[in-house]
Amino acid sequence: MSPEKTFAYEAGIDLGFFSDRLKVEYTYYSRNSKELILPVSLPNTTGYTTQILNIGEMTNKGHELLVRATPLRDVKGITWNVNFNFTKNNNNVDKITDDIDDNFILEQLKLFKERFALWYI
Repeated sequence: MSPEKTFAYEAGIDLGFFSDRLKVEYTYYSRNSKELILPVSLPNTTGYTTQILNIGEMTNKGHELLVRATPLRDVKGITWNVNFNFTKNNNNVDKITDDIDDNFILEQLKLFKERFALWYI
């Protein structure tokens, strides 16, 4: 087994209008993970419940848009802020190791996702 390797980059832009009463922030991110580590269930006859394996590669890409507006700023002591956040995230399992049964690993990934949720962001 080898350590999991992740290559990531992020690019973004922040814009402010009307003395920053309207702000727009946009971010694009991409993460490619190789040698993914996953506990794989073993038959009970082995005497062990799981084995930790490197199972493949996964790509995570997405966009995030944040819009902030301040319609009222210190009007009779009141400030009103409005925030809108939109995120689009795509996870893709790009490769599963050849010496592992694909159907078995896919079932394990489904169980893993249901129990713990994938935390790649």
